[in-house]
Amino acid sequence: MSRRDRLLRQTALYGELRWFIRLRWLAVLAVIAGAMIDAWLLKWYADPWRLGVVGAVVLAYNSLLALQLRPFRVDEGRYGSLVTLTWLQIVLDLACLTLLTVWTGALHSPLLGFFVFHMVIASLLLPPSMGYVGAGISGLMLAGALWLTGQWPTGQPEIQEMLGWLAMLVITVYLTGR
Repeated sequence: MSRRDRLLRQTALYGELRWFIRLRWLAVLAVIAGAMIDAWLLKWYADPWRLGVVGAVVLAYNSLLALQLRPFRVDEGRYGSLVTLTWLQIVLDLACLTLLTVWTGALHSPLLGFFVFHMVIASLLLPPSMGYVGAGISGLMLAGALWLTGQWPTGQPEIQEMLGWLAMLVITVYLTGR
């Protein structure tokens, strides 16, 4: 890859990371507002305030990521730093999404489909094979959280749901890469 191509790729990745941070502000708003609405009106979840705490954590790390990217200078040697920052964002988001998913119904959570967004983003921002790594990380995080919280799928329908969800992540990465 030529120096010009690397600089173009880095400039594009920088722009996408800035967009990802702006998009995350909306997600923070939705999580915190959803937690407040549930606490005051809906009463769907046993402890909605912990959902709000996750929103506050996302708010904090998104602020730090925004500050980290603000003075960023595009030059040839910085592409690796941007890839690392991309992975950091994706892993932090997946960890928070995993907590929210486990606390809102596990394999029956309305948030389970939101993992797809991160597979698309990983596939678009990172080198092709890294999207599959993102799918693997998602699977491991959710499986670990289900096991730690005693919500591991035991019956055939739940196991099929989990395997179907994992297949959906891998297929999403594959289709996005095409």
